[in-house]
Amino acid sequence: MPSDGGDLLLQRGNERILLSCKYGNALIVGAPPILGLGKAAELRGAHAAIVVTPGRFDDEARRVAGQQRVELVDGAALWPEVKPFIDHDFSADAAPQGANRNTAIGRARR
Repeated sequence: MPSDGGDLLLQRGNERILLSCKYGNALIVGAPPILGLGKAAELRGAHAAIVVTPGRFDDEARRVAGQQRVELVDGAALWPEVKPFIDHDFSADAAPQGANRNTAIGRARR
């Protein structure tokens, strides 16, 4: 589905999700890139937004995401999902952080 080029609008059946990839300083993403994503998703007809990063999110980003319909997927959760598709094991480069397995990625695999 077409988007503005910065984010992807994913659609399966009637469900739409805005997918956004973010990078931060030293692989830490703060709140500023997360602000307004819930509203951006709503304006595009999406039910929610997912933000992925190869690094991790700081506490303020997690707080802001919790106030919106924005799911955060950090490197610790992302790398196991993409590992079957790449040759090099980048998981050692990702900052460890707990991951909730009841996520959109987990649901999409079902």
